[in-house]
Amino acid sequence: EDGSNGNGASNYDASRVQKENEPSDSTSTGTTAYWPPERFIKGSGANAAMDMWSAGVILYIMLTGVHPFDLAGTASDEEIEKEIMSDPRPPIRDDLTGHLSESAVDLITKLMEPNPSKRLTAYEMVNHPWVKGQTASADKMLDSDKRLLKFKEVRNHLEAGIFAVLVRHGHQDVTISEAKPEVMKNIRGAEEGEGS
Repeated sequence: EDGSNGNGASNYDASRVQKENEPSDSTSTGTTAYWPPERFIKGSGANAAMDMWSAGVILYIMLTGVHPFDLAGTASDEEIEKEIMSDPRPPIRDDLTGHLSESAVDLITKLMEPNPSKRLTAYEMVNHPWVKGQTASADKMLDSDKRLLKFKEVRNHLEAGIFAVLVRHGHQDVTISEAKPEVMKNIRGAEEGEGS
């Protein structure tokens, strides 16, 4: 199975509209960093509640500049899974979310609700006061552009580091755990070269 029958944000494939809570045929599609806790349970199919979690992760990244379960931007899929399974609630603390309105934090928290039956639906999300602009602040979000740029730079360095390791190893089977020290060395070298 090639995994192409999945859909939605957690699978980056919108090939068809899936009815709410309708399971998909696949259990191995998508990107681990955007999976909700229930997705790690064997036999669980994708559904709309999972996509809402993914939307919460994306919103968290957009508003904070960091991934909620990979704050440094260097974790492997296995490490992200461990973080999600040990505590699936997104980190809500002053250094990360202190600049956000209560309404924005409320939306993130409800999208990333660990219990899928309590998680916001798409309809509830588009009617949330933050999405509708009812709680918009006139205050400027200081340095939001810098936080997003930093997230992008870390991801770019990570991708470049992975590519370099693959080239160096001749595209042989190399696990993330085996490649991680070399990838991290490449990332640190690239950041030092930029004067970061």
